[in-house]
Amino acid sequence: MDERIDVADVVRADDLGRALLRPRRRVRADALVVRRLERRDALELVDGEMLGTALDRFVARAVQEAGKREPLGQMLLVVPAVELLLLVRRDIGPDHHQSRALLLRRHGRLLVQCPHPGRRGSPDGPPVRTARGLNLRRESRRMPRPRSAIVEGRPDRTQRLALNEETTVKRSLSRTLIVVLALAVVVPVLSIGQAPAADDVKIALVAPLSGRWARQGQLKKMGADMAIEEINSQGGIKALGGARIVLREADAGDRVEKAVSAAQRVLTREKISAGIGSWLSSFTLGVTEVAERLQVPWLSLSYADSITERGFKYTFQTSPVSSLQAEQALDLVTDLAKKNNRPIRKAGIVGDNTAASMFFYKPLREKLLAAKGIELVVDDVWTPPLADATAIVQKLRSTQPDIVFYGATNFPDSIQVLQKVKEFSVKSPIQGVGAWLVTPEYVKTVGKDVLDNIQTVVASHPMKGQEELVKKFKQRTGEPFMTQDPLCTYAHVWLIKEAIEQAKSADPKAIRDALARIDISSGPAVAAFYPPRVRFDERGRRIGATPLIVQWQDGEPYTVVPIAVATRPVAWHK
Repeated sequence: MDERIDVADVVRADDLGRALLRPRRRVRADALVVRRLERRDALELVDGEMLGTALDRFVARAVQEAGKREPLGQMLLVVPAVELLLLVRRDIGPDHHQSRALLLRRHGRLLVQCPHPGRRGSPDGPPVRTARGLNLRRESRRMPRPRSAIVEGRPDRTQRLALNEETTVKRSLSRTLIVVLALAVVVPVLSIGQAPAADDVKIALVAPLSGRWARQGQLKKMGADMAIEEINSQGGIKALGGARIVLREADAGDRVEKAVSAAQRVLTREKISAGIGSWLSSFTLGVTEVAERLQVPWLSLSYADSITERGFKYTFQTSPVSSLQAEQALDLVTDLAKKNNRPIRKAGIVGDNTAASMFFYKPLREKLLAAKGIELVVDDVWTPPLADATAIVQKLRSTQPDIVFYGATNFPDSIQVLQKVKEFSVKSPIQGVGAWLVTPEYVKTVGKDVLDNIQTVVASHPMKGQEELVKKFKQRTGEPFMTQDPLCTYAHVWLIKEAIEQAKSADPKAIRDALARIDISSGPAVAAFYPPRVRFDERGRRIGATPLIVQWQDGEPYTVVPIAVATRPVAWHK
C-alpha cells in the first residue's frame, strides 16, 4: 500500500449521511465532493453520474496520483472506491463490497470516502489504523446537522467531518481541488424507495439504454423482464425456498467509460448474485474487468475473441466468437455465389472499429480471403459516429466488390451507409456482422427493397420450433419480431436460475462454480443457442457454439443457416 496514504477513522455511513444533510433536505446522491475554498472545506453532495466519466479515466492511476499537485480548480485525484479498497484490502478484509464508510486521510487531510465491510475496523470495533487528527468514530453518533455546507471557525463536532483547518494550514495550504467519490452504497440513507425482500436474488443488467446503441439495450431488457416474470410466476428459485429474481439495470450509455462506471455502481451498491451484458464487445471488455475484480459471475452474448482470452474465472461467453463467425460467413457466401454462377473474386470491408467488428475483420484480412483467392479492394473502418458515408460508398461503386462485409454496429451510422448505397445504386451483396442489422427500425427507415437479401451472422435468432416463444414475446412487447438481443438475454436469466438451483445458493462464487460445471441441453436456458446445449470450457466459452445466418426477406429477418433450424431457405442477392 502506498505509504503516503493513512487510513483514518471508520464511521457509520448513515451517520455521515445525516450530518451532511441540511435540515429537512432530501436528495439522492452518489458522490461526496470536498472542495478547497479560501482555506475552508466545503462538503457538497452531488450526482455520481456527473463524476462517472472522470472517475473511469483515472482508474489506472488510482492512488498513486494522490500526491500530485495541480492548479486550483483542477482535479487532484479521482479514484474508484473499489480500486482504493484493493490497496488497503489487507487492513479491512476481503468483503470490501459491503456497505460501511471508510474515511482516508493523507497527512491529516481528508482524501476519500468509500464502502467498508464493517468487520475489523468497524464502528463497534477498533479502528483499522490510527491517524493524526480527530476521531470521527467516537463522535459520529452524536454529530448534529451542520448549519451550512461551509465549515469554518474553530473546531466543533460538526467540523469533525471535514479537515481540522489549523492542522491543514500548517501541513500544506493547498490550492487544489480534491474530488472524493463514493458509490451510492456509502450514503444509503439518501436512496429513495423500498428495498426488496431479504430473500430476493438480484441480477444486474448492464446495457446501453441511452445513446446510439440504446435500441439494443432496450431489447435486452425486454428479454430479461420476460424471463424473470416467467420464473417468479412459476414459484421462483425452488432451491432457495421460492426466492424471487429481481433485475437491477444500469445504463452503459455510449462509451466504454460510462459502461464501466455503470458496472461499478450496480455491483457495489448492493449484493448482486450474477450479471448480464453489455451488448457491445468494447463495453463488455470493460464491464467484465469490474465483475472479475468483484467476483461476480457475468454472462455475455458479445462476440469479441478477447473477452475470454484474459484468463478470467467469472466471465462466461455464450456466443461463438467473431473469428469463427467470419470463417463461417465467408464459407456460406462463397458457396452461395458459386451455386448462383457469381463467384466471389473481390471483397470489401466497411464498418466501425468496435471490438467485435475488428475481431471479425482480422482473420478476413490476414488469411481467410487470401486462402480463397479473393482480393480485398475496399477496407474502410471508422470510429463512431460516422460523419459522412459518401466517400465510403463511392469506393464501393467504383470497385464493385462481389461481397461487402459490413460492420456498422450503431443504427445512425448504418442507416447513413445503406441510404448512400441506395442513392448510388451499389449492387454488391452485403454480409453483416451482428444482430444490430436486424431491428425493425431498418424497415421503417430504408425500406424492404434495400434490405431484401441482406444477411448477417449472429449468435442467436429464433429458430424452427420456437414459434410459441416468439408469439409470446410479440404479444408481451408489441415488437414485430424477436431478435438475438431479447432471446439471448431471456436464456441468460434462465441459465443463471439453473445455476442457482444447482448451487443451492445465491452466493456469487457458488453460482460461478455451478456455471463452470453446468451441462444442460433442454429447457428455456438453452432456448437461444445452437446447438441446444450449454457447457463451458476452462476459458468460459460455450463449447460447440455455432453462429447462425439471418437474412432479410419481405421486410423481416429469418434464420436461413444452419438448414436444420432454418425458418426460411436462403436466397442469393438479386
